[in-house]
Amino acid sequence: MEPELRARNLWQKAKHILLPYDGMATEIFITNLNNKSLIPSIEAIESHVISPEILTWAGESLGIPEPLNSNSKLRLIELPEASTQHSIRGSLFSERDICFYVWIDVEKGTHEIEIVFWNDLSFPSKHSIAEHIQAFSTLIALAELIRGVSSSSKCILSGEHNGSTEALLNNEYVVIW
Repeated sequence: MEPELRARNLWQKAKHILLPYDGMATEIFITNLNNKSLIPSIEAIESHVISPEILTWAGESLGIPEPLNSNSKLRLIELPEASTQHSIRGSLFSERDICFYVWIDVEKGTHEIEIVFWNDLSFPSKHSIAEHIQAFSTLIALAELIRGVSSSSKCILSGEHNGSTEALLNNEYVVIW
């Protein structure tokens, strides 16, 4: 399904997550991605986000963010010996308004990407509903690019969540596609 059509179809359920301006982060989790698709996942971020930069590598803060480029990307896509997490920050709608957490599970051979954004930056109250749906469509398109052709993966839109994504699967307040 095209991102614009998906955004329109999901809007009624998603707007309660996307429109509040409470200072909390909003997230899209892209789950159960095979580690063989780690390269396309990172490349989707690199190609669709303005000025992406690595904040943490293998769970360690870099202190000074490092631009995501061909050299630094090689380090990110190298599968670690133990499960780990990387983070990337960039700009989608405004300056430094989006973060990505790449959670690599070596034992399961999967990774998950958590897209984190803030409603006041992505869905400003001065914008019309049509503009909000277009912004939601942009986020859906990015999530779909990261997901690629994975048939076992789910995208889960949620308010700020600090726990397992499995806990979200039966939550009536999230949006899953």
